[in-house]
Amino acid sequence: MFATCVAAPAFGYDIGDQRLLVSDGKCKKCDLTDVDLSGENLTGAYLPGAILTNANLSSTDFTGADLIYSNMVGADLSDAELDNAKLGGADLTGADLSGADMTYATMEGTILNDANLSGVVLTGADLSFAEMEGATLDIGALADAILCDTVMPDGSRDKSGC
Repeated sequence: MFATCVAAPAFGYDIGDQRLLVSDGKCKKCDLTDVDLSGENLTGAYLPGAILTNANLSSTDFTGADLIYSNMVGADLSDAELDNAKLGGADLTGADLSGADMTYATMEGTILNDANLSGVVLTGADLSFAEMEGATLDIGALADAILCDTVMPDGSRDKSGC
């Protein structure tokens, strides 16, 4: 039986919250600022509204995870597995998503301004109403993504999938 992870105090997280997250996969609105979860298996994790600012999430498996409205500003998500993840309304400003697999991720209204999206896989990802201004991105990666009123890296709006 898994333990329940309760939201961390406003001043940050403790190692106990991190252990509970890894064991239970649930941590709604937890403050995990600067946490190192690199390489962890968090498949199907429930983290809506979590604060993961500047967290090291490189090579972490978030397949099917619920990260809606999470704050991941400046987080390292390089080579992370985010396929079928729910990232709607999340703030990934300045995050490093290089090499991440975001196949079929739901990213409606996600903020990706100034993010590093080099080598990211976005096949079938829904980027409707997302913002990517200033992001580093191979535009070819968007060929199979859903774009509807999406702010592109150059500041223009793409409405091709509306």
